[in-house]
Amino acid sequence: MALLMLLANPRLIHAQEAFDTLRVEIDPNVQVDKLPPLVFVNGTLAAAIEGLTSVPSESESVIEVGLPQARQPLYSFKIGPEQIEKKLVSVVMTTYASKDGSPDQVWTNVLIHPNVKEDVPLRRAETGEFEITLPAMPYAGFSETLAKFGLNSTSANWIEAIPDVNDMSKQSGILHLSQTIGDTATTWSGSYSTALRASWPPPAYEVRDWKITSTPVGATIFTQHGHEGNTNRTVTLPNLSETYVTLRLDGYLDCPHTQCSKMDRGGYIDLNCTLKKPKKKK
Repeated sequence: MALLMLLANPRLIHAQEAFDTLRVEIDPNVQVDKLPPLVFVNGTLAAAIEGLTSVPSESESVIEVGLPQARQPLYSFKIGPEQIEKKLVSVVMTTYASKDGSPDQVWTNVLIHPNVKEDVPLRRAETGEFEITLPAMPYAGFSETLAKFGLNSTSANWIEAIPDVNDMSKQSGILHLSQTIGDTATTWSGSYSTALRASWPPPAYEVRDWKITSTPVGATIFTQHGHEGNTNRTVTLPNLSETYVTLRLDGYLDCPHTQCSKMDRGGYIDLNCTLKKPKKKK
């Protein structure tokens, strides 16, 4: 009878699925505060870098880490029973390097090298969650390029303008994993659409106020532009179909906006989120 109930209601099957807690970090020698990368699990926004998220215990998940302005993620890897047993994950990375030159021609002075691979240890923290510390090179190269040429998350999208000769991924393709396990990704799950990447930022784009509240209160707000203070408050964000918001509070899983109650109030977006604590495995 119990089996028949499970077969009749797929939600009950999902409810029985076990999950592990995962924290994805970047080498602590690299500062990620100004523009924290986003973490996607199986194609869905799950956290900002250094936050806690959950992954299925008994099946493989694809983790992608990056910034929406870029066509490819900075990092991608699989995690599942095999990687947990080996205590090792194979990470695919995209690195950025910049040459000397005029800031007005930044796109001709940046080199993109895709498909850099490295095995990275997967460890279990004393508090029970799995942790992985990703190599510094991909994010450090990206952030150093921003600093060198005076760019930020709202600068015109110099990445799309990088000529093919400087972007090795346009010559050799991208080996990053997408949300479909084993498939080669042409873009990553958190990337802006092609049209938006090519025109970012749109001329005189509109903005919307987001009134963001959380239970418990005081969660840190992360968007594709970085930290936006703590709840409960109103923040002004570009009025785009591709807007990313996630909340963080110590002791809780990161809470992406897709798991929140979202209501368009006309003059503003009302986002109310209830954060959840990680489930302890028995």
